[in-house]
Amino acid sequence: MSIKVHLSEYVATDAGQDVVEVDGRTIRECLIDLERRYPGLKGEFFTRNGKLRNQIHIEVNVVRGLLEQEEKPNLEDTPVHDGDELYVCVMLCVLGGVDLD
Repeated sequence: MSIKVHLSEYVATDAGQDVVEVDGRTIRECLIDLERRYPGLKGEFFTRNGKLRNQIHIEVNVVRGLLEQEEKPNLEDTPVHDGDELYVCVMLCVLGGVDLD
């Protein structure tokens, strides 16, 4: 199933382009396929425990956003359909800190 993924500048740098095609039936599968196709992205999206990192903001067909992500802790398991478009943004930490995941 072909899903178009729009990448923020930070992620697009490692992928070498800002729009890519991936395969998957859920957001998780799409992100795993994205990491497989672009090894420079490995570890960007998930913690060691397999949870979506807090700084990852994803919209599907520009209808899901940060507020819904906060209310839905398993956003990465949301189904996607052929032709859907994901918008993936990594929110960079401004204040710093330690990632304990």
